[in-house]
Amino acid sequence: MKQRILYYDIIRTLACLMVIMMHSPYEIPKGTPLENVPRIIASFLGACSYLTTPCVPLFFMLSGALLLPCGLDRPVFSYVNKCLKRLVCPILLFTIVSLYFGLNLDMINRPLWYRIISIPFSYQGHGVLWFLYVLVGLYLLVPIISPWLRQTSRRSIELYLSLWSVSLFYPYLERYVWLETSTAGILYYFSGYIGYFLLGYYLREYDISLKIMIPLTIVCIPLPVLNKYCGWNYDFYKAFWYLSAPVAIMSVTLFLTIKKIFIGKTLSGLTGKVVNIISNYSLGIYLIHVFIMRLIVWKLPLVLNISNYIVQSIVIFCLTLLMTTFICWILSKLPFSQYVIGYKSDTPFFNINKRK
Repeated sequence: MKQRILYYDIIRTLACLMVIMMHSPYEIPKGTPLENVPRIIASFLGACSYLTTPCVPLFFMLSGALLLPCGLDRPVFSYVNKCLKRLVCPILLFTIVSLYFGLNLDMINRPLWYRIISIPFSYQGHGVLWFLYVLVGLYLLVPIISPWLRQTSRRSIELYLSLWSVSLFYPYLERYVWLETSTAGILYYFSGYIGYFLLGYYLREYDISLKIMIPLTIVCIPLPVLNKYCGWNYDFYKAFWYLSAPVAIMSVTLFLTIKKIFIGKTLSGLTGKVVNIISNYSLGIYLIHVFIMRLIVWKLPLVLNISNYIVQSIVIFCLTLLMTTFICWILSKLPFSQYVIGYKSDTPFFNINKRK
């Protein structure tokens, strides 16, 4: 059995908790003028969105750290089959569920056959599924980029990541120069989530000084506030979202800090058990949490009767985490659970292979 690496589990657990917290606050109705939203609620929503944004880069980086490069002794089709079957079945299942309930508003007016044949080419269903569609694409790249990683130098990887880093400044540069970000752009092939994927491998093998990263992170944290009150007026979902320099800096700092603190160590007691459980169920929690949150938790009288918006969001987070984890625990003990939530318990409720 492959030995678990504690700092991987902690990164996965932290990213999972960030995802739930990001989605916990009640959404402000579309079209609501910003001046009609109380300042404390607007500030909390902004902070909640921005400070939890590293969750997606952390997941991509962790995947790169775990998968790159694939082994020389493993045939390509064997690798693709082993790695993708854990993702593809849950994705298809939850895509079908989402399509059935019409949860993809962009596609709701399209006929069902159109939505079904579009599945391999663009994410369908609830918005959280987009991440997994991108991840499948990155998985497919692993056998292709692995030979390069096995024989390339650190300097070559740093060159690629440096060019990728330039693309993270596009939201700021486009105010001053005309940028071509389509397929004709010079750095088109050095942009996107593959950068985080390769960065995860790089940070597993090498280190970047935290003496550099921590001050940069401290500078990045107040940037959305300064953007608002200094009148910079950058688009939040471009300048401070997943593919932006501040979020990349915060993500790298979190990854390196956790690695530095926990590499080569173990966690025992309740904390170790909690980290282990959430890490094991992370895919299932990611897939299920929004459905539980919006169909059940948001409608509970206990939640609706809380007048303080921040306290209400924290309660939603806690209830969603507990309920989703419990559901994943039950599902993990059923046959074929690995095709539903990507994990199968060592102690199932019953063993279909057990002989009488």
